Amino acid sequence: MGAYTSSFTGTGGETLSSMTHPSRADWITAHAVATDLAIVEVDRLWLRFQQLGCNEDGVLELEVLERPPASNSVFAKHILSSFVTTRENQEVITFEAFLGAMKWAEMAPEMDKIKAIFNMINNGQPVTKELLYMILKRTYPDESKDSLSKLTDLMMNEMDDKHHGLITQFQFVKWVKKLPEEELRHLLEFRIVPLEITQEAHRLFSHREATIAEKIQNMDWHLLSNKLHFTGQELELIQRKQPYNPRLQIYDMLKSWKQREGKNYANPAVLYRAMQECDMNEAAQLLT
Repeated sequence: MGAYTSSFTGTGGETLSSMTHPSRADWITAHAVATDLAIVEVDRLWLRFQQLGCNEDGVLELEVLERPPASNSVFAKHILSSFVTTRENQEVITFEAFLGAMKWAEMAPEMDKIKAIFNMINNGQPVTKELLYMILKRTYPDESKDSLSKLTDLMMNEMDDKHHGLITQFQFVKWVKKLPEEELRHLLEFRIVPLEITQEAHRLFSHREATIAEKIQNMDWHLLSNKLHFTGQELELIQRKQPYNPRLQIYDMLKSWKQREGKNYANPAVLYRAMQECDMNEAAQLLT
């Protein structure tokens, strides 16, 4: 995937792996903080990563790609191989790199996704008629040879407008962009966690605000407000609304932070990281 994989692979996975381990309670939360994903998203992707066959250290060794479920799809196998990083002189796929890729798939601009799909088909090289036939054969295994040949010819004629016998990235993108807008949006849409699960996670997060306020009311919660980027004036306003009651002041601050970020973007991992930086570790564990 070339330039696209560079945004979510590298040495970051190795660094994080040296700080935590799947056997530790902070494995999910640490990855949420590092990737800026919601804890519920990381939890769901960790389950999927385990299903792919990661080892006890939380990494996928390349030999895993040669056996099911990864080997069941050549296309999926090729995608996974794009996430490879080097750890202790061994090529592996770290959980952090996997998370970065999934985050990219959910948030990347439409055009980047289309180009990345093309690059994954043949390492960015033009697609031949023979390769297109093989792709369609894997995509539609129950179709007859004659039907697949006709579909291959049709797609080649539509995309290869220069009649060179090759489909370039430019031609592929141009063809995909001709699809109805709603259909294209549906095809490219990727959600790590279904919307209803995300909403439920935020509902649970709301219930924890009161408990967190109770836990940290006798601590330096002004430092926490600073970590959450509240101004002195905003903090003074919160205190005036709830005079002599630090617990309610903290509760109002957390509610204000969530409202400011937007209910779908107030990431508990951000609050967890801020609380850890303020030595509020016990309260931070309420978010895990």
